[in-house]
Amino acid sequence: MRIGEVARRSGIPASTLRYYEDIGLIPEPKRVNGRRDYDVKIFEVLDTIQLAQSAGFTLREIRNLTVDDNINERWKRMARKKLVDIQQTILEFQSIAKILEQSLNCNCDSRDTCTYFPS
Repeated sequence: MRIGEVARRSGIPASTLRYYEDIGLIPEPKRVNGRRDYDVKIFEVLDTIQLAQSAGFTLREIRNLTVDDNINERWKRMARKKLVDIQQTILEFQSIAKILEQSLNCNCDSRDTCTYFPS
């Protein structure tokens, strides 16, 4: 299947597919008359990439994840680490949200008299 067909069916631009190939994220397809000829299995690989991206993994992490067909344990290890990172980020954003919510109650004329934003 040509790159345009893969792009159309997957919703991923051809330029992105070429980039994924360049960085080793997807296997280099065989060439027929100099043109890329993808196997239908490419859609499984692209689905895995999209799932991993939606879970917050970087392309570098995804490349390490998809090195071979035995990804289950690697996925679990990386998912555990990513989950800890995301939980920490959630806590940080909850703190930020609390500050913002409290600041909305502020009726002070200046920062010097504000109890929400001490000097």
